[in-house]
Amino acid sequence: MAATFKDFGSQLKTFFVELSVERKIVFALVIIGVVIAVYFTALYATAPQYGVLYSNLNAPAASGIIDKLHSYNIPYKLSDRGKTILIPKNKVYETRLKLASIGLPHQEGVGFSIFDKVQIGMTDFMQHVDYQRALQGELERTIDQIDSVKYSRVLIVLPRNSVFVTRRTPSKASVIIKLKPGMTLNKMQVNGIIHLVASSVEGLKPKNITVVDTDGRLLSMPTKSSFEYTVNQLNYVHKIEKNLENKINSMLIPVVGEGNVTSKVYVKVDFSKKTESKLTYNPNTTAIVSQQTYRSSSTG
Repeated sequence: MAATFKDFGSQLKTFFVELSVERKIVFALVIIGVVIAVYFTALYATAPQYGVLYSNLNAPAASGIIDKLHSYNIPYKLSDRGKTILIPKNKVYETRLKLASIGLPHQEGVGFSIFDKVQIGMTDFMQHVDYQRALQGELERTIDQIDSVKYSRVLIVLPRNSVFVTRRTPSKASVIIKLKPGMTLNKMQVNGIIHLVASSVEGLKPKNITVVDTDGRLLSMPTKSSFEYTVNQLNYVHKIEKNLENKINSMLIPVVGEGNVTSKVYVKVDFSKKTESKLTYNPNTTAIVSQQTYRSSSTG
């Protein structure tokens, strides 16, 4: 076997030496081309096949997903001007489950920009649905500006107008809030969200609005006492809460270090006032109805 390869090598060397210079160049180029073709074929065969993870993403949603892909050490590609993210096909479903467990992707509502492109032939029902989607999107964007809120989802039920008064149903709304790690919403902030939604939707009353977080905890308490505070009273309560939070932080920061503690205080203050009237009657005490006093003096 070794002798056979040796004879083949000798014949190939003799063949190459007998070639002219032009043929030697052509032969060398063919060999180089074959080597390059084999290299890229092997590279393509071993390269991972990419599949679509998510498409039609907005910039904030795509940015959040890419940050997580970096932390997971998963390679990715972008297409469609950054709106589509591709990753290796064998990791698509596993990665989707991981991202879904942390609330990604989160797409902002469309807002009233949906009406920038007016479609000819839209029915009243389609316009009603688009208006509802736009209103929900605008409210979500506004609520997301609160420091403690990571993202929110607003669902509004708008009744269809009816000529029969007895058949009219009230508007209702639900607000789902994802809080940032270690953050909470105090009662004043929850009431502010409720009033914001109620003021933005025609016919919507605060008692018909429910606010919950993604852990299923009810944040809104639709009782009569929920909105009893005046503006001055709310400011007073907020001042007490901030004062207590600062005291807690001043005690814990020297122990655990700056940035390692977050405190939230909820204070309930009773601003109710009572007026009492007391009437006392003692039968053993003689009451003076009228009194006259006479004084006289003489000198002599």
